[in-house]
Amino acid sequence: MHIEHGLYLLFVIISISRAADPVMLADSLNTYCYDFVVIDTGEIVFIDNEGYLSIVSPTNPMHIRKLEIQWGNELDEWGNTGNLINLSANSDGSMICFTQFVNVPDGLNIESEFYIPVPLLVAVCRSDGSDADIIGLSVHVGGGPHFDFTSDSRYVFGDPFLECLSSPEAYAGYISHEGERLEEFLMVNIETGERCGNPWIISDGYYLNPYSDLAAAGCYPPNTIVDITSQEVLLEDTCNDHPTVIDTWVLPDAGLAGSDEGQVLRYSSGTETVNPGLALKVYCMIPDGRYLFSMDGRDTVMLGPINWDTFETSGSLKIPELAGLYCTIKPLSDSNGVVFRNANSLYYFELP
Repeated sequence: MHIEHGLYLLFVIISISRAADPVMLADSLNTYCYDFVVIDTGEIVFIDNEGYLSIVSPTNPMHIRKLEIQWGNELDEWGNTGNLINLSANSDGSMICFTQFVNVPDGLNIESEFYIPVPLLVAVCRSDGSDADIIGLSVHVGGGPHFDFTSDSRYVFGDPFLECLSSPEAYAGYISHEGERLEEFLMVNIETGERCGNPWIISDGYYLNPYSDLAAAGCYPPNTIVDITSQEVLLEDTCNDHPTVIDTWVLPDAGLAGSDEGQVLRYSSGTETVNPGLALKVYCMIPDGRYLFSMDGRDTVMLGPINWDTFETSGSLKIPELAGLYCTIKPLSDSNGVVFRNANSLYYFELP
């Protein structure tokens, strides 16, 4: 084979294998709530700039439609609903959880000496919007509310759940301190409505492990690793001068964190492995076990395996189309595609 012909073939192969640029899926994402979820159909659900749920498919970019919540009789006692401000999905994307402002009905007067917050419905439904069910009430506070599914999809947990039933009258009694208050709880069984768990385990908030029921929680920044389902504290950092106990979850029982020795892989057991090289920024793990990551402050994004015993990343590919990204990236479960948002826009990118 002539050298010129061989070089030409190499150029063609490289050109064919090079990934295409990210594709814009939507440009109407809410700039207050940054949540978006990948559902079981491979589509992406997000909160739009009107404060409601919208859905788009990577196979049909910019073809956005509203996701209608089918409430049935769930809202009969309540007034009009408003914007959504929190959104999550269960592990297989078949169900979503959200919080939505709702008005108390006309004629229901709430007596209080203090500010009366607008209640939030904590609700779940199937990924197509069907079978919506109100599982609790919440209010907008600080960085919350924030609710997620346990990995077995049986429970929704989070903060803050109000200690009252999910009716306007119960809410009025809660605010006025004249009604019966429930015991504090962390989670709700979405089938039975059972309320259970100790909410103080997550204290000021939590950072959920996407691969298990572990979470970094406690103070701010988080100083404990807890098991949400058992409410057991697995690891606690008692030094107030240390940074967050977990920066990025990368395994079901471990995540990257900073320490006096530099970057470490910290396990829930307390075992640590020191990174001997440049600090890693891990965006996500895709279904085939490879990671999307950077080692130079996001300027160069790589795709490949990471040996967590040695931090070796041999065999990784550069992904120049994603260079400089500073955002959440989520994988699709049935392909090598990922989705991410930039400002009010949502993008899809097919990894090589």
